[in-house]
This record gives sequence, structure tokens and C-alpha cells, in this order.
Amino acid sequence: MICGDKDGVCPIEDINEAKEIAKNNDKIKFNVYEGMGHAFVHRPENEEVEKIANIAFGDAIDFFKKYLD
Repeated sequence: MICGDKDGVCPIEDINEAKEIAKNNDKIKFNVYEGMGHAFVHRPENEEVEKIANIAFGDAIDFFKKYLD
């Protein structure tokens, strides 16, 4: 899961709860990006957010390569 800690749609409290539930499953990964809101990867608001979005996208690709290759 790619999440921002400022996401109003999926609050960080919910993410933390899900992380706790999934903590023993290595095929579930949570990447929480500080200061990011909802859909920051899809709709970056500025160059700084776009840089973080590119990192997040790369993290997702790495995860898929690891488990789907």
C-alpha cells in the first residue's frame, strides 16, 4: 500500500491498524510517505510531490517484480 500520512480518505490511524494486522505477512507492504495526501502519486501538486511520487511508484514496481516475476 502506498499511503500519505496526511490522507483524509484513508487516515493514518487506519493504516497503522492495518499494518498491525498484517505484520506477519511479508507479501503485504505499507509505504507511508510523510506529508503526502490522498492520490499524491496520481496527481502530484508540484515538483517536490512529483519527486516523492516517482519514488513511491518505483517502490511499487519493485514490490511487483519481487512477487510477480
